[in-house]
Amino acid sequence: MTAAEWRGVLAVYRSYGVNCMRFHSHTPPEAAFAAADEMGMLMQPELGHWNPQTAFEDEESWAYYQGELRATLRTLANHPSFTMLTFGNELACGDLGHLNHDDPDAKHDYEGAMAEVRKECAKPVFSFEVGQFEVLPGFDEINDFKGVTRAITYELIRKKVIAEGLTDTWKRQVEATGELSNLCYREEIEAALRTASFSGISLLGIQDFPGQGTALVGMLNAHLQPKPYPFARPERFSAFFRAVLPLVLLEKYTYVSTKPSLPA
Repeated sequence: MTAAEWRGVLAVYRSYGVNCMRFHSHTPPEAAFAAADEMGMLMQPELGHWNPQTAFEDEESWAYYQGELRATLRTLANHPSFTMLTFGNELACGDLGHLNHDDPDAKHDYEGAMAEVRKECAKPVFSFEVGQFEVLPGFDEINDFKGVTRAITYELIRKKVIAEGLTDTWKRQVEATGELSNLCYREEIEAALRTASFSGISLLGIQDFPGQGTALVGMLNAHLQPKPYPFARPERFSAFFRAVLPLVLLEKYTYVSTKPSLPA
């Protein structure tokens, strides 16, 4: 709840190349904005609404979020770090990421989708909730959960791992999923950077979120600590998640050289 604590949090994210913080379905305390003002970080608070089916449709909901919106703007909008505000989480759903359907390449972009958006909107557009590539959990972190929070999901997974006899290889499997996650983040981010009409890119997050049990999507664990593997080092992620990045257009990543057959 203090600016000093938030400076520490924001510094961790900055080390990964992040310059804007989105707050999933909530607004942080004013101390967070004070720290961001000092550090030049951008902030995107969000109303606590998470209902893609009937958002704002009943009078009680509409009145409540109108009040929340006005109070948030009155209290925080004069902070220079307060640059964006969204009405809630997943109030509308779009297409899935291309990696769910196609092989990776170094040529993919989102100009096709942007052409459709531009038929109705000429304002800046940036991607939202990119990523969500799950990394298997490390069980050493269980001891870091203290107080009222328990790592129940981690405990259940550990029980299954022991039952299946996978304990000896588990850390290697964690590292393998982390390396794959890193590659997928790079693929998605570079596709966005190749999209000239994009104004920016927003990730779901690079910190595990245990509130949903299996939202273990981060280079950082739930306690904002880099996971103890090479894939999670800040310099690995910030190597491609940066303001300026040289890119090359290639149809594929793997090219095969074959020798011509000799005449008989």
